[in-house]
Amino acid sequence: MSQETKVIMNYQYNTCDIIGRGFSSIVYKGINTSTKENVAIKVIKRQFSDQLPLIQNEIKILSKLQGRNILKFYEHFMSQNNIYIITEYCRQGDLAQKLKQLGYLKQESAVAIIRQIIDGIQVMAQQNIIHRDLKPQNILINEDGIKIADFGFAKPLNQLQNEMNVGTPLYMSPETIIKSQYNAKSDIWSLGVLFYEILFGRPPWQAQTEQELIFKMLNQRISFPDVPTVSESVKDFIKQCLIVDPYLRLGITELIKHPLIKKTTKKTEKFTRPTETESTDQTIKSEIPNNSEPWTYNNSNKKLVHVNCKNPQINAILNKYLNTKNNQVSNNKTNSKTQIQFDEIQLILQSQFSLCIFLNNIISKLRDFRLATPLLNEKCRIIFSKHLQSIKDKIYKQLIESDNKFKFKDWQLFCKENAYSRFSAKFILENNQFTKTCQEYNQMIKSNKSLIIEYQKYDSEFYQILFGLEWKVIKKIVRNLIIELNHLIAQNIDTSNLSNKISKQQQIEISLLQQSYYYFEIVDKYYLKEFDEKRFGQESKIQQQMIVKELRISDYLEIRQLIKRLMKL
Repeated sequence: MSQETKVIMNYQYNTCDIIGRGFSSIVYKGINTSTKENVAIKVIKRQFSDQLPLIQNEIKILSKLQGRNILKFYEHFMSQNNIYIITEYCRQGDLAQKLKQLGYLKQESAVAIIRQIIDGIQVMAQQNIIHRDLKPQNILINEDGIKIADFGFAKPLNQLQNEMNVGTPLYMSPETIIKSQYNAKSDIWSLGVLFYEILFGRPPWQAQTEQELIFKMLNQRISFPDVPTVSESVKDFIKQCLIVDPYLRLGITELIKHPLIKKTTKKTEKFTRPTETESTDQTIKSEIPNNSEPWTYNNSNKKLVHVNCKNPQINAILNKYLNTKNNQVSNNKTNSKTQIQFDEIQLILQSQFSLCIFLNNIISKLRDFRLATPLLNEKCRIIFSKHLQSIKDKIYKQLIESDNKFKFKDWQLFCKENAYSRFSAKFILENNQFTKTCQEYNQMIKSNKSLIIEYQKYDSEFYQILFGLEWKVIKKIVRNLIIELNHLIAQNIDTSNLSNKISKQQQIEISLLQQSYYYFEIVDKYYLKEFDEKRFGQESKIQQQMIVKELRISDYLEIRQLIKRLMKL
């Protein structure tokens, strides 16, 4: 192979000293001719112009981050043909190479690595940055420790909008791979997968397709091989990282307080090939007393057995959802009477879940809508949020906490069905957004204490709603909302020509009017008397309200006719 020495400013490298390759780049071992220090020189050909935003993003992020477990950035240069990124040189390669060489690492070494990665994630969190591509290939190893590298996909959280999936599916969180949603806990899921792979030489789920991977993430509980043996605190840490609902998944601040991480590392561990007879179970075991460990392992039946958990919601998720049996199990033969009961359960749960989505949608539209009547917007958002909170809590208790709020017959049998697992997965993924919406409502109440006192004095009817859903009062307030919305829309839309186009903003306004009217009908028909979930599921057709379609002038005229009758009431 021909050799050629290249010089760029005060750095030089030999074209034979390749230490890494990417789609549009080659990484060389180089030297700073001024300091004689070894460096890594990433050379990107400028002909790959579509990669330029990622390159610029990586340079910007790396220049902001400074931490002992973040790859050290020195400087960058641009020539006519290439872009050069100069970083520290990590002599021992990356973690993927080590795992390929050794198979897996002993628990003591694995924990030392995870502690350092967490330190790097904490540095990113302080700058409000998420990595979005944590995997063994992007964890470099140097004499002084672990370095997180490759920040091409990293982004500040406040700049995440309508993101496309990036990274490697195997390490993506469920909300990312299914819904392209990123949050501060996306990297935590990747950390859990990474930790598992370091310990056992393979990821927690293996799949041939993305669809199969999604199904296994949502339906198969986390299981741990008998060999190599790991401590219960390690298992708990991984499970806390791999909670499907990001709202319940531990954040970086909570992970740092986990007993596994709180213990200080005495020295940087060397990489040695573990033997199958080695047991490191006692290495971390002493960090956490037995009575505070949330799980224990029952060797007789190879199932996780619940002992105790400080967080009841996490405990419920792990027991009732993550431990749900996979698709190999629930093909129980059911008689026709039982199947009718199952169909009824699904009908009721689905209609209530759809109502949650409907309420969340109407709240998001109303949030930015200006109304003339003082506090009408706030009142309606409080009403919809309280209703959403009530329904979502009832579904959550039914699915997760084994509290049969809906009084279903054959509920325990239904919990063994695939339908239970699928519905639980759908609800848990959406529940994070529902919870955020309800938190906004709670914050609105807390930050307006003086307003609450005013309600008590001058609006005693609405004041009742703060303590319970009074449906007669709600019907009156929503009626006022519909009338005002209709008045505002009528002022800005020309109905003389049915072929007139409706603007995007008018589409939103008319859609909000339709949904408000539909909600008024729901209250009038189902909630003023004792609410019947089965009747609601059979008659309401709420799922049709979820269908997004382009609205026309004729749609608006139709809803106006309904509102005219409403105004006569």
